[in-house]
Amino acid sequence: LNEMLDPASRTFQLAIQVALLEFRDTITSIAAGAQFPDETARKLFERHLAAYAAAALVMPYGRFLRACEATGYDLPVLMRRFGVGFE
Repeated sequence: LNEMLDPASRTFQLAIQVALLEFRDTITSIAAGAQFPDETARKLFERHLAAYAAAALVMPYGRFLRACEATGYDLPVLMRRFGVGFE
Protein backbone atom coordinates (compact mmCIF):
# COMPACT_ATOMS: atom_id res chain seq x y z
CA LEU A 1 0.00 0.00 0.00
CA ASN A 2 1.12 3.51 -0.73
CA GLU A 3 2.69 4.96 2.39
CA MET A 4 1.49 8.43 1.41
CA LEU A 5 -2.16 7.50 1.96
CA ASP A 6 -3.84 8.78 5.08
CA PRO A 7 -4.88 6.11 7.64
CA ALA A 8 -8.51 5.98 6.50
CA SER A 9 -7.51 5.44 2.87
CA ARG A 10 -4.93 2.82 3.83
CA THR A 11 -7.57 0.92 5.81
CA PHE A 12 -9.98 1.04 2.88
CA GLN A 13 -7.32 -0.09 0.39
CA LEU A 14 -6.38 -2.95 2.69
CA ALA A 15 -10.06 -3.93 2.94
CA ILE A 16 -10.26 -3.94 -0.88
CA GLN A 17 -7.32 -6.35 -0.99
CA VAL A 18 -9.03 -8.61 1.58
CA ALA A 19 -12.23 -8.52 -0.48
CA LEU A 20 -10.34 -9.42 -3.65
CA LEU A 21 -8.63 -12.33 -1.89
CA GLU A 22 -11.65 -13.67 -0.05
CA PHE A 23 -14.43 -12.97 -2.55
CA ARG A 24 -12.60 -13.28 -5.88
CA ASP A 25 -14.76 -16.17 -7.15
CA THR A 26 -18.01 -14.45 -6.15
CA ILE A 27 -16.94 -11.13 -7.67
CA THR A 28 -15.86 -12.83 -10.91
CA SER A 29 -19.09 -14.80 -11.10
CA ILE A 30 -21.30 -11.75 -10.56
CA ALA A 31 -19.35 -9.73 -13.15
CA ALA A 32 -19.51 -12.57 -15.69
CA GLY A 33 -23.27 -12.82 -15.22
CA ALA A 34 -23.67 -9.13 -16.03
CA GLN A 35 -22.50 -9.80 -19.62
CA PHE A 36 -20.59 -6.58 -20.21
CA PRO A 37 -19.72 -5.80 -23.83
CA ASP A 38 -16.00 -5.48 -23.17
CA GLU A 39 -13.24 -6.42 -20.75
CA THR A 40 -12.74 -2.88 -19.47
CA ALA A 41 -16.34 -2.55 -18.32
CA ARG A 42 -16.20 -5.94 -16.59
CA LYS A 43 -12.96 -5.04 -14.79
CA LEU A 44 -14.41 -1.72 -13.60
CA PHE A 45 -17.47 -3.52 -12.29
CA GLU A 46 -15.29 -6.05 -10.46
CA ARG A 47 -13.41 -3.14 -8.87
CA HIS A 48 -16.72 -1.59 -7.81
CA LEU A 49 -17.87 -4.86 -6.24
CA ALA A 50 -14.58 -5.19 -4.36
CA ALA A 51 -14.93 -1.61 -3.06
CA TYR A 52 -18.51 -2.31 -1.98
CA ALA A 53 -17.36 -5.40 -0.07
CA ALA A 54 -14.51 -3.39 1.47
CA ALA A 55 -16.92 -0.72 2.68
CA ALA A 56 -19.07 -3.42 4.25
CA LEU A 57 -15.99 -4.71 6.09
CA VAL A 58 -14.97 -1.38 7.59
CA MET A 59 -18.24 0.46 8.19
CA PRO A 60 -20.75 -0.16 11.00
CA TYR A 61 -23.80 0.37 8.77
CA GLY A 62 -26.50 0.71 11.43
CA ARG A 63 -24.55 3.26 13.43
CA PHE A 64 -23.45 5.02 10.24
CA LEU A 65 -27.01 5.32 8.95
CA ARG A 66 -28.18 6.81 12.23
CA ALA A 67 -25.30 9.30 12.16
CA CYS A 68 -26.11 10.20 8.53
CA GLU A 69 -29.67 10.98 9.43
CA ALA A 70 -28.70 12.88 12.58
CA THR A 71 -26.14 15.07 10.77
CA GLY A 72 -28.12 15.63 7.59
CA TYR A 73 -25.51 13.60 5.67
CA ASP A 74 -22.74 16.08 6.51
CA LEU A 75 -19.78 14.32 4.86
CA PRO A 76 -16.91 16.10 6.65
CA VAL A 77 -18.52 15.35 10.03
CA LEU A 78 -19.19 11.73 9.10
CA MET A 79 -15.67 11.22 7.74
CA ARG A 80 -14.15 12.60 10.93
CA ARG A 81 -16.53 10.73 13.22
CA PHE A 82 -15.92 7.34 11.58
CA GLY A 83 -12.27 7.86 10.64
CA VAL A 84 -12.87 7.17 6.96
CA GLY A 85 -12.15 8.88 3.67
CA PHE A 86 -14.59 9.77 0.94
CA GLU A 87 -14.24 6.36 -0.73
